[in-house]
Amino acid sequence: MSDTPGTIGKLKARYGGLTLRERAIITVALLGTTWCLWLITASDYLTSRESEMTRQVRQTEVELRLATEEQQRLRRARSADPNDALRAEKAAVKAGLERLDASMANSLSRFVPPERMSELLADLLAEHRGLKLKLVRRLPSRALVGGGGDQAAVDGDDEAKPSAGDRGPAPPNLYLHPLRLEVEGRYFDVLGYVQALEDSPWRFNWRRFDYETATYPRGRAVIEIETLSRDPRWLGV
Repeated sequence: MSDTPGTIGKLKARYGGLTLRERAIITVALLGTTWCLWLITASDYLTSRESEMTRQVRQTEVELRLATEEQQRLRRARSADPNDALRAEKAAVKAGLERLDASMANSLSRFVPPERMSELLADLLAEHRGLKLKLVRRLPSRALVGGGGDQAAVDGDDEAKPSAGDRGPAPPNLYLHPLRLEVEGRYFDVLGYVQALEDSPWRFNWRRFDYETATYPRGRAVIEIETLSRDPRWLGV
């Protein structure tokens, strides 16, 4: 331990003897190492969150599919030989779908509504004055669960659609609404903005985060997040 101060002193002396260019190279190397370590840690964390949400959504999708198939089987059986027991069983399936629908509605209430995504990003960006907004773009929505029935109802002919009584209660649909944001600024300013998004009370899914240094120390970050809703369309401004 007695040699430590002397060693540090020697290192300081050697660093002081370096040229300005050599000091800059060492500083950039240290910053690059720090950035790589943070990126690895952040990537593992975001991947873990995405995997857990995807697992939950897929489990819900399987439950919905099984309940819908059972409901269709009961509807066919009723048309062939209706009876009280069958109607009671169908009512039980319907009640199960309604409970599942209510549970999904509760989960969706925690996700930021699609029409408020731009507002959330803009409000947080206003608190980080070191960043400059370059692009905000809504990406096409896509169905995660269901989707076929609702899309036909939007685009199809009213005369071709079956009545509500023929269809029975439709299973809830889920749609992903992705949004891309590009900002320009220093790396740690971008890092602070990403942390503010993580700390917001709303839930969303990370799709992409890239940071590229254009002219040191400023760079450009590409951020893509997505939220869930039951409406296939982007609503609001």
